[in-house]
Amino acid sequence: ERVMLIMVIVIMAVVVVVVVVVVVIVVVVVVVIMIIIIIIIIIIIIIIIIIIINP
Repeated sequence: ERVMLIMVIVIMAVVVVVVVVVVVIVVVVVVVIMIIIIIIIIIIIIIIIIIIINP
């Protein structure tokens, strides 16, 4: 019985670790995508300003 209990605890721990890792990866990916989008928007705005200033 004790072996079964240990196995269950180990499996639960592994599942928790996997879930945490997946969540962290998803958050990092979302943040990186948002940063890239913000940088692209800033570049587009700068290009538009340059075009407006230099006819």
